Amino acid sequence: MNFFKRWFEPKPEQDAVGGNAPGGTETTNSMAATLPAKEQATRDLLTAVTSADPSNAEAQLGLGMLLLRDFTHEPSAATLHDAVEHLARAVTLLPQSPEAHFYLALAQSYTLDTIDEAAQHLEQALLLDPALAARASEVQERITAARVGMQQQALEPESLHAAVQQYEQAQALIDDGQPAAALPLLAKAVELYPAYAEALLTLGEVYRQLGRADEAIAAFRRALAVRPHMFQAHVGLGSLYVQRGDHQRALDQLLLALEQQPEQPQVLRNVGLLQLATGKPADAVAAFRRLCALQPDDPEPRLQLALAALQNGDYAAAREALGRVRGAVLTPKQQQLAEQLAAQLAEEL
Repeated sequence: MNFFKRWFEPKPEQDAVGGNAPGGTETTNSMAATLPAKEQATRDLLTAVTSADPSNAEAQLGLGMLLLRDFTHEPSAATLHDAVEHLARAVTLLPQSPEAHFYLALAQSYTLDTIDEAAQHLEQALLLDPALAARASEVQERITAARVGMQQQALEPESLHAAVQQYEQAQALIDDGQPAAALPLLAKAVELYPAYAEALLTLGEVYRQLGRADEAIAAFRRALAVRPHMFQAHVGLGSLYVQRGDHQRALDQLLLALEQQPEQPQVLRNVGLLQLATGKPADAVAAFRRLCALQPDDPEPRLQLALAALQNGDYAAAREALGRVRGAVLTPKQQQLAEQLAAQLAEEL
């Protein structure tokens, strides 16, 4: 990568800032893409660069983005503080960088006392690059939820009690097989208590059952803005994106759900299938191996493992997985898949 070369090679004094805004943004996008593959090495490198050269905007932005990613996986006040610090320096050094403003807004949206600053930086990011609007909606929802959170102490006990009553009545209707009748009650519960995560989740599920996908997605995303690590909301979003054929978004949501419940077989199976659908057979192999360990007596994961291994070019692993279903009782569909896999493997001999 060019930016790594620039950091290791001597550079003129006037280039210490790391280039102009457009070049910095392009390089940072490339840098962000390398973070998962070289996490520890990248963190060490960025930390060393920012310590040696605090005016290196690219390094400040890259380290801030990496710390922000760390925070979303394992929330920590110290990690978030450091992320905000580096991203704020990046904004100072690259005031025309939409990415710097965007990620600073995202980081600041996690705390109530910086919510106004988050809104300002998000607005600036969108002014600089309107194409960020597709990614900005979730940040805006987080800002809205945070502002609601600042009002929670002022929420009257009577209003909270009324919201809970509305929710419980709605839940009774749902249990009775009347989801449509529950909608106005759930809407009222959310109106009374906008940060009512359980009501938002149920609202999303009812909309999903009724085929109102856009409203379901909005409700699930509002629930996640209030409570970011909500397993059911991630699963709900994943199912809706699958219905729309947006396999990558569906996979992203189910991977987040899997972080919450790593041994949930149905989610793990769908993750593997989506990894196949998005051209990630090696990842699918790992997912189906985990599923085989969870369900050793079920031939379905073995067949899916054989399929993933075959697509990954690992014919030995495919043969081994297929061999383990020999003699098992298969459904007609499973039998057909086993025969197709056997035929493909025979062609590779």
